[in-house]
Amino acid sequence: GIFDAAKKKALESVGGPIKKRNKFPQGIYKVSSGKFKAETKWGGKTRYIGTFGTPKQASAAYMSVKNDLAAAKISLCGADEEDGIFDAAKKKALESVGGPIKKRNKFPQGIYKVSSGKFKAETKWGGKTRYIGTFGTPKQASAAYMSVKNDLAAAKISLCGADEEDGIFDAAKKKALESKTAFK
Repeated sequence: GIFDAAKKKALESVGGPIKKRNKFPQGIYKVSSGKFKAETKWGGKTRYIGTFGTPKQASAAYMSVKNDLAAAKISLCGADEEDGIFDAAKKKALESVGGPIKKRNKFPQGIYKVSSGKFKAETKWGGKTRYIGTFGTPKQASAAYMSVKNDLAAAKISLCGADEEDGIFDAAKKKALESKTAFK
């Protein structure tokens, strides 16, 4: 009709409509490596979900997280609970799409080669990156990492305060390091 003709004429006179900046679904961005990053805003923060090989995988993970978060009652949560709810939703989403693309680190998750040639193990827990230890081989570092992760998975972080989180992590780390000889 008349409106459509006027709109068309106006857009042609200014070079057309503004193009969308992102041609991918909401929350999906192409990164310089050519992979696709998924992220969402929740609890007042931009939350990284993962990096994927295709926009379809990234979008599936994004939608899974968004659906799980929509069911959560954020107004009833504190910051630690928000992080825990997001982490659980992210884990479920990543498992459902086969996980994110691994970073450039060629070692197992949480294991990094340091300048001395040894291998550092660290994990993220309670909103903090936690140092586990430095080991002679990636296998030793990975065994310590898995021991700590297994112990932390058994802890009920949503019921803990910051001091309790630190204590739980320190106990898991101590247990892993005491059995260090078993990692050889």
